[in-house]
Amino acid sequence: MGIRAIKTRSRRQSVMADADSSSDSSGGHGADDEVGPDDIMDIMPYAFEPQRDSGGSESDDDDNQPADAQAGAAWDGQDVETEGWRLEPGAREIWCRCGSCIDMTTVRECVCCHDLPVLTDPVDHTNLDRGGMGVGSGRGELRCITQHEEFFPICLMRSALKTALIQRQNLGLEDVSEPLSTRILRLSAYRQFTCWVHKRRLGRSVRRVVPACAVSKIRQAHPSPDGNYVGFLEADE
Repeated sequence: MGIRAIKTRSRRQSVMADADSSSDSSGGHGADDEVGPDDIMDIMPYAFEPQRDSGGSESDDDDNQPADAQAGAAWDGQDVETEGWRLEPGAREIWCRCGSCIDMTTVRECVCCHDLPVLTDPVDHTNLDRGGMGVGSGRGELRCITQHEEFFPICLMRSALKTALIQRQNLGLEDVSEPLSTRILRLSAYRQFTCWVHKRRLGRSVRRVVPACAVSKIRQAHPSPDGNYVGFLEADE
């Protein structure tokens, strides 16, 4: 055997000995701990990223967030007992994901358009009388329902709100007197919004909360003279 072959075999044996020594010093891990090509293919991207849960996070940043806050939780404004954190200082930065919501006075009103499946479900282009409104944070999705091209003419335009009130008056459901107050216009706007997004009549005893972003735009368009609002009760009457 030549000198070069002997040196090569000696070097290979030395490397193997070092590997065995390293394995023993690391705690005696066996073959079950080795990662092969098949194992690498099973690794899911972001599988070990920290997840937000109802108990909070161990990071220092979460110490400043309201307890039990769930930023990505869909909510329809019904279960107020588990959503009290939404009224805590700074909570709006968590539950508002469209960037257009305002602070509200009751838990039931602290709802973002991203919370409502009727808004976040994809648009059904084959049947516009079904499906959602396509609200979301992804590419091609509507960032906020108030940015929808139909929001202004249906929910804010005074002539549309007045027409809806007159129709209710003709059906004996509304007593409309002029000049129209901004309060009655807001009430009409909340009804218009509900009918628009749900795409059907819900009935007098069935009501849905209007997301805070839409409430904000409606109040801006038809503000209260004294700056006081009764919130969700306006649409409950």
